[in-house]
Amino acid sequence: MKKRITALLIFSILLIIIFPLIYIFDKESLKDPDGNGTIAATVTIITGFFGILIDYLLFKTIKNKLTLNLIELVLIAGFVYLCWPNK
Repeated sequence: MKKRITALLIFSILLIIIFPLIYIFDKESLKDPDGNGTIAATVTIITGFFGILIDYLLFKTIKNKLTLNLIELVLIAGFVYLCWPNK
């Protein structure tokens, strides 16, 4: 398999690694009587693995690296826009 680093791969790995670190070191911010912190951690990690799957599928179908990274950046921007809290 070719060596490849894409924007979606980096974003997905960061989701998988950083959120559990926050969960470990800042338990007070995630404590909730309803258990929403644990649910958020689980959903974030699953989203990271789903992002890696999407990255793999896009890598296999799109051969141009520039097009691949642009499409992945649009997907990341859409994901961040949907998850960003509204004020």
